[in-house]
Amino acid sequence: MIVDEHGVLERMCALLPDLGNSRVSPSAYDTACLAMLRSPHGPGPGTPTFPQCARWLLARQHDDGSWGGTLPWPRERAVGTLAAVVALAGLTQEGHLPPERTAEAIARGTTYLGGIAAALRDASEDIVAFELIFPSLLEKATALGLPLPPAEFDWLHDLRRRKLRLLQQHRALGHAVHDLEIFDELPPGAVGAQSPDGGFGCSPAATARVLHDHPNPAALAYLRRTIDFCGHGAVPTIYPFGIYDRAWVIACLQKAGVDLPGMKPHITALAEAWGPDGVASESHGLPPDGDDTAMVFTVLRAAGHDIPADPLHHFRTPHGYTTYPMEMTASASCNAHILTALRAAARPDPDATQCAHDFLRRTRRADGTWADKWHISPYYTTACAVESLHGLDDDLCRPALTWVLRTQHPDGSWGSSAGNTEETAYALTILLSTEHPSGAAASRALARGTTYLARHADDEDHPELWIGKSLYTPLNVVRGLILSTLWRCMQAQPHPGA
Repeated sequence: MIVDEHGVLERMCALLPDLGNSRVSPSAYDTACLAMLRSPHGPGPGTPTFPQCARWLLARQHDDGSWGGTLPWPRERAVGTLAAVVALAGLTQEGHLPPERTAEAIARGTTYLGGIAAALRDASEDIVAFELIFPSLLEKATALGLPLPPAEFDWLHDLRRRKLRLLQQHRALGHAVHDLEIFDELPPGAVGAQSPDGGFGCSPAATARVLHDHPNPAALAYLRRTIDFCGHGAVPTIYPFGIYDRAWVIACLQKAGVDLPGMKPHITALAEAWGPDGVASESHGLPPDGDDTAMVFTVLRAAGHDIPADPLHHFRTPHGYTTYPMEMTASASCNAHILTALRAAARPDPDATQCAHDFLRRTRRADGTWADKWHISPYYTTACAVESLHGLDDDLCRPALTWVLRTQHPDGSWGSSAGNTEETAYALTILLSTEHPSGAAASRALARGTTYLARHADDEDHPELWIGKSLYTPLNVVRGLILSTLWRCMQAQPHPGA
């Protein structure tokens, strides 16, 4: 438990040296993709390149037979489970794993998939590239003779073919380098999209796909480093993401009003990443990203850098702002971050600001909240929106305050299901970012939430709430959010309670 501001500052200072190291939770899907790799990348012809990945999978199956994050997110669990079953079945059929170790796990996995097959079509919860990844894995499962109901998935095969045709119409590889495993044949330019660290698109799964066709010492070294980094034979769904790691945490600390010496090297690194087109990820194969560009711009402006807002305009469309080119569904959190950045510009552009403002007005839900494609929690997206609109359109945000007060749990926490520190921090951010609540109910909610956060600030068991090809937790980002929010709450509520 953290009892005072000194404890928060100590932990902030301890976090800063770790920024840029991209600490993130493991992914069953990506780990299974590595478990499918064979020599010539391994120690002998036809042997598994990463046998430790299969061991990790065998130890991480859920009680219901699935693999994936801790939350039962249907499409994420489906992808993780199908990938794990394909990997384990292939290793077993080739004689690399004894059937007595794998038969039950494979049977339970296929039973789980059969049980959710019909529900997948109508599932509202999605992950990145589900309609491309799952059918590709189904083809592998069919080739292995796994007992799955093929008719239940016909709609996915048709959708995959349509989406692949759309991708092939664009000459630039773009963000598809992050999803190279979806291609039966690697597209032109894929091999040349390798980043200096040896990876492709900051994605272990995409890198494994290239390595399967093109033996590559640098890609192999990248995957080995990623396994070592994550530990226990697993890999995350995205690695590295140093820019994202730095920008999100430093932005949180700046909002809290702290100025620690350890922040300066990270701000310098972000300034070096800034360019005329915005900010790209560590992978040279990825184009600039609207979300990262907005966050870095906001951080650099808060640090006193005189930089133009021109790169933000590259992401503008008639209907709002996009995260990346060819994006089919715009993101509310990205539009909120761009609105925040545009308002921080030295010479704000009212027309550009209005474009993001209008998007948020259109996408607010009836209960006063916002939802997003990059995070499963409405508390996250609503906090992003409310912060960006504060002082610009407070009337649009007031229903969110009512919603936050209504949804607090008895223990003072917030969460879409069980309460947790991350979603509690977002809810408290909403309270702190609306007009200072003077009502007794709002004051009590702030005090109770602050007490909960102080008691649980050092908890390390965070549910995976962020959406990629798997659900994941960017651990430094969540840690920075919790500490900075607690600091802000302690400033507003000097005595959070014990």
